[in-house]
Amino acid sequence: MINCPFAGLRRSLIQIPMKTRNPSNMKNRFAILAFPCLLLTMQSPGQTPAAAGNASAAAFEQERVHVHFDKDTYLPGETIWMKAYILAGSRPSNRSKNIYFDLTDGSGNLIAHNVSPVKDGTANSSFFIPASMTDAALHVKVYTQWMLNFDSSFLYNKDIPVLAAWDGQAKEPERHVASIRFFPEGGDMVGGLNSVIAFEVSDQRGRPVSMRGMIQSNSEPFVDSIATVHDGMGIFSLRPKAGEQYTAIWKDEYGQTHTTDLPEPAHSGAVLRLLEIRDDAVRMQVERLADAPDIATRLGAKFTSKSILRSTPISSRRHPA
Repeated sequence: MINCPFAGLRRSLIQIPMKTRNPSNMKNRFAILAFPCLLLTMQSPGQTPAAAGNASAAAFEQERVHVHFDKDTYLPGETIWMKAYILAGSRPSNRSKNIYFDLTDGSGNLIAHNVSPVKDGTANSSFFIPASMTDAALHVKVYTQWMLNFDSSFLYNKDIPVLAAWDGQAKEPERHVASIRFFPEGGDMVGGLNSVIAFEVSDQRGRPVSMRGMIQSNSEPFVDSIATVHDGMGIFSLRPKAGEQYTAIWKDEYGQTHTTDLPEPAHSGAVLRLLEIRDDAVRMQVERLADAPDIATRLGAKFTSKSILRSTPISSRRHPA
């Protein structure tokens, strides 16, 4: 337990032992999107964290997809023939019974959506390219329902070049439409409590986009600057004021300027914050206003890796207003 330097706040520290180190390839994403990737869970009685982690990995093995096309480029009026291979680990997957194929144009509009049965870890599908198609490229996305439970970067995505006879006029390049999403740590911003806010910027096809910008409010023209640091993701801290509306003014890597409102701060509540990750422990903090309702007395957590964390009691203390 630590003393809160701010009047009217109550804090609780949680130290939870962790059995294994998170995989190194997840560190950047976990550090940036810390608590949106924490899930509440409870451990079965008598089951060790290692056994729970192994059981979870076996029960929820991730699928991967590779797609073979009949050729590299196409013309309007031709058919795209595809064969998909679905793997779980190094073996053909027997989990998914269907696989989904999406065909979109250069603006991200859905042209066709196919569903194919999976047999022995393979599936076939095709798309007909309209003869009137003028886009220089189409986009194919392939996935199973089970893959949607995991990181979207593991879905199969491929741009397909579409050739056309030159009419003497230069074609307009693809227009990128970027958007931003905000992820307050713990789920919500609370007026008067410091919040760590992650954000992710992507285009209409889900590809990461770099940006730079600033945060302003109704009463302050400049609150803080923001910028992406890795794969369209970034993070900043904000202590919102109750009743204030906060807005992000930002410019993407294509030179387009955007204005996006942040989530409205709640008038009461609690903020769950990640303090430290070590090889054998995770330290978290619950911070709440003095008039916030009591929180649960036990908490369990599961990372997006295969490590299961034990449920641990939460101590709580009221600080004078």
